[in-house]
Amino acid sequence: MNEIITNITHLFQDIKCDFNFLWNFKLRGNTVEIITPFSTLARNTLSVFITQRENRFIVSDGRRLFDNIEENNFEINRRNAVYLDEIASIYEVKKTTENHLYFKSTDNIKLISSYIYDIVFFQKAVFDNIFADEMFFLSEVQDGWFSTRMNNLLSKKIDENKKHNRLFSVPKGHPLMKVAGFNTVLQYQGCATLWAAMYITGSTQGVYADHICRANTGFMYVKNETTLNCQVKLAAIFDEDAKGNDSQYERIKFAKSVMNNSFSFSRYTYLDFNAIDDLSKLYESA
Repeated sequence: MNEIITNITHLFQDIKCDFNFLWNFKLRGNTVEIITPFSTLARNTLSVFITQRENRFIVSDGRRLFDNIEENNFEINRRNAVYLDEIASIYEVKKTTENHLYFKSTDNIKLISSYIYDIVFFQKAVFDNIFADEMFFLSEVQDGWFSTRMNNLLSKKIDENKKHNRLFSVPKGHPLMKVAGFNTVLQYQGCATLWAAMYITGSTQGVYADHICRANTGFMYVKNETTLNCQVKLAAIFDEDAKGNDSQYERIKFAKSVMNNSFSFSRYTYLDFNAIDDLSKLYESA
């Protein structure tokens, strides 16, 4: 017997009742805050605010959309502005010019429920698009940009060192890069020691922390392998301009403390590395 089909009427009433209990409200002076059961990908609960101006009812986001974007350190760049305009058009939402408040208004009180849903899903659609873009697309772009920038600088340095008979190469298929996740490995002709570096970057604090954790894993691998431990000079190159570079963020602080207390390695920024003319000096450190 299919119990769902048999009890569908009661089941549906229970579902509807349980869902309704998730809604709440607060009085804020002459404004009512409707606290909804919906949230964004960043787990911000979505609220809608209702107020009256003469004979019109105003249903707005209370500037919460803009506040949530700012609190997550996202920017209203050209790409995000397109999301806002397009989605506002779909839900027929207007915006005040002075304080980034999004709203719908009506003189028909029966439309308020419909407008609440419009403002809720407008906020959710905009924020979740920006969140996903920042977390997945832009983080990959920034990570790739810094890696490309560093690799190009390293190639330039290798070419410059050739003029002084200092011959270096990057064995791209080396297991430290292919398996252990190092961004680059530098081989110095006539020297048995390798120089292996991790690039630390990220468009968010979480991604930046993840890069440090990945470096810690690679460093641990080298440290635990007796042959590698004697033959590899470890380095970390930090993208200080990365959006996610926040020294006060707890995960970053923790990951950096593990790195500093557990491994012997050289620390560089892009500018530090750019100032190095003789690449053989990399093998004197760490």
